[in-house]
Amino acid sequence: MDERARIRAHLARFSRDEAWLASDDLFAGGVLDSMMAVELVAFLEKAFSITLDDADLELANFRSVAGMLGLVERKRAR
Repeated sequence: MDERARIRAHLARFSRDEAWLASDDLFAGGVLDSMMAVELVAFLEKAFSITLDDADLELANFRSVAGMLGLVERKRAR
């Protein structure tokens, strides 16, 4: 399973309606909230063997699957 699919599979746990996964703002639909964001940080760190710093915790990095994928790619490139 590629990185995008792993992120999507994890996010699918939060809602039965997978259509929202294509959204540019997963928080705007009300499915994700700040508590789930904390869980997403833990998931990304563990699943992709990365460490997120305070500077990485910008909402833009978590608003969409593309944002999370970009964050993972940037952290792996370091």
